[in-house]
Amino acid sequence: MAEIQRKSDQRALPPRVQRAVRYAPCVLLMLAFIVFATFLGVYASALASDGWIRGSLDELVPLAAVGIVIPAAIIVPLLAKALRRISRPPAPAPQAGPRAVAFRLAATVDRLAFSWRFRAVVFATLILMLCWSFWIVAFYPGSMIYDTYYQITQFYPRGDEVRIELWAVPGRRAYAQFSDHHPIFDTLLYGWFAYTSDQLTGSWNTGIFIFSVLQALGTAIAFSVAFAYLRHIGAPRGLTIGLFATVCVVPVFGGYAPVVIKDMLFSSIYVAWFTMAIAVVHTRGDALRSMPFLFGNIVLALLLVLTKKTGIYIVIPTMVVYAVVYRRVWWRSLVPAVLSAALMWGVMPNVVFPALDVVPGGRQEMLGTLFQQTARYVALHGVEMSASERRAIDDVLVVDTLNERYQPEWADSVKYEYNASATDEQIQEYLKVWAAQGLLHPEVYVEATLSMLSGFAFPSEPIQLRIETWDEDHDGTSLLRQPWQLEGLREAARDVWGAWVDIPVIGLAMTCPPYVIWIPLFALWLFICRMRRWLPIMMPVLLSMASVVLSPMYDARYACALIFTAPLLIAVLGVAFAEREADSAGNRASVRENKKIWYQ
Repeated sequence: MAEIQRKSDQRALPPRVQRAVRYAPCVLLMLAFIVFATFLGVYASALASDGWIRGSLDELVPLAAVGIVIPAAIIVPLLAKALRRISRPPAPAPQAGPRAVAFRLAATVDRLAFSWRFRAVVFATLILMLCWSFWIVAFYPGSMIYDTYYQITQFYPRGDEVRIELWAVPGRRAYAQFSDHHPIFDTLLYGWFAYTSDQLTGSWNTGIFIFSVLQALGTAIAFSVAFAYLRHIGAPRGLTIGLFATVCVVPVFGGYAPVVIKDMLFSSIYVAWFTMAIAVVHTRGDALRSMPFLFGNIVLALLLVLTKKTGIYIVIPTMVVYAVVYRRVWWRSLVPAVLSAALMWGVMPNVVFPALDVVPGGRQEMLGTLFQQTARYVALHGVEMSASERRAIDDVLVVDTLNERYQPEWADSVKYEYNASATDEQIQEYLKVWAAQGLLHPEVYVEATLSMLSGFAFPSEPIQLRIETWDEDHDGTSLLRQPWQLEGLREAARDVWGAWVDIPVIGLAMTCPPYVIWIPLFALWLFICRMRRWLPIMMPVLLSMASVVLSPMYDARYACALIFTAPLLIAVLGVAFAEREADSAGNRASVRENKKIWYQ
């Protein structure tokens, strides 16, 4: 009765007041998200130089309000309105003039690249590979970081001159064939390609290049299938073409797709898995009734947890939430989660590690952000600590040298000298102290985190171009070499990357905040206010954002999963708006045609 009375009262209000009442919660939520993103950006910019506050936050707040919050409060609704306008049913095709030519061209591209057919996926894949070939060839045999080089050397027999000292946890030398400090699956994969190439050609170049091309090809296929599926379920034609062109042209995508690092291997699989998550949400879980779909989801979920250690904390919560939301297929949603848990917490440590002689990695990676927060607390408020607090921290982090080891921009100098012999009880006591100190001075923990991750919150630093291969010029191995004949092409690639960074406004696409914060918050706002049935798709996005917080420093590779799925998330918004427009026009049946079977 109260609800009926409330609606009756609302109808008695003037139309303008009714609209204001209806839209007020969405406006307030939008402002809350803008203020939150601005707070992170301003705070991060104040810490960006060396990790310590420069200037007064009291001076920065008014400037941020005028320079960021107010313009954003104007721009964000305009972007939402533009997206809604794009998502409306297309007008009748013009019969003559430039618009008719453009319409026919768009229709042709749509048919060739985005129709839900195998040949369209192949065509789109070839376009992507053609656009990305510049980066693939320029950095032949394939860019990598030290971590990848270190993983490859483990594949060689113990005592081989190529092999370097094995490492798993701080202060302990590991006497084993492999270390799980980095995922053992990635280590075996990289090692097999490089070692086999060495045996056949006397160099890693061929094997690494083949792997690099296969990874880029897999990413291109995943993108092609994703865009074809999104177009199939209602993504606007113009929006789909624009997003696909972005993936083709913006150097971040082509520059990172062939990079031989675990983050990119994970991200290439994540694009495919995220597409399946879209299908689950679009069909309200019915896609999981298809056994081929369920099997594919399981395979991709297992690959995600094998290729990056944060993968399990994305897959399991997401599938559990889907089991709750889509109760008709609850057990099918839980199958990937249960199998992922069994694999990583049962089979791998108890079967695979002993069989392959693998030493487990340490706890410092998951606790690194907490250690960094404690180190900053000790640096700023160490004199305030009690004897029991110092003892609890000392049992884990060696408190006497903590202030000297603390570097605001990265966590390695703190976490790699933690006490690996600390017992579970000592870790628990430390965590109690960590929580208590965080409640006492929460600003210290915020500053400690933003000091490391400022580039994710504020576009002060561009996404790094990966150019090294860890050959002898990088204190690596003579088995890997970038040909001098390609130096001109490598220099051209650096120039192209730098030119994109320097373009006003568009250059923001070469920074992390749009992918890590702005686009996810924009999508979350629209889903909450206008299209709540699509909210579950935000679960893996929010978990991926949380995983970035655990990064030990600002490095764009930690955000690759968010970067590579941001275009798909925007396309999902187009699908959701198209559904709303169909509802408004009473044409819902056309949107539901593809609901039951995702692959028709």
